[in-house]
Amino acid sequence: MAVDRIETPALRLIALRPEELRALIAGDTRRAGELVGVAFPEAWPLEQDARDGLPWHLAHLEKGEAERAWRVRVVVLRVSNRVIGSVGLKGPPDFLGDVEIGWGIDPEHRRCGRGREAALALLTWAAAEPGVRSFSATIADDNVPSQRLAATLGMLRSIETRRGLPLWRRPAQQS
Repeated sequence: MAVDRIETPALRLIALRPEELRALIAGDTRRAGELVGVAFPEAWPLEQDARDGLPWHLAHLEKGEAERAWRVRVVVLRVSNRVIGSVGLKGPPDFLGDVEIGWGIDPEHRRCGRGREAALALLTWAAAEPGVRSFSATIADDNVPSQRLAATLGMLRSIETRRGLPLWRRPAQQS
């Protein structure tokens, strides 16, 4: 069964459904907010690469309900019920047991630990799922803040690349 929400002290991570993603793709953040039960900033997501990824996630979600736990989640600040970013997986574990994670926190909420709190909560959930052996993330060389976050999550830059970007890795169960 899919986990719709992951709660942390300050955040809720809410897995999006296809109809919610369709509203976001259409630029209708008001409708998406009504469906999810949260407030989205206007023109969210703010980053172009995050907007570009929504149709890809939607295509996978349309394969079935089991995909939802392994896809995009909005990061909601509990105190305001407002979306401040997203964190997500790029699918269930691959044949080696690897799960790729990605994150993005809106600029006004960066540098206060929200990205770490969200990513750590999602990694903790995923590490307990059957078949998960490792985590990975692709991070551009010029994205120093994400490199720092990956390091605080226990990830190390590998010599590998994926989709032309450096690949960071860590085992699911760290000692």
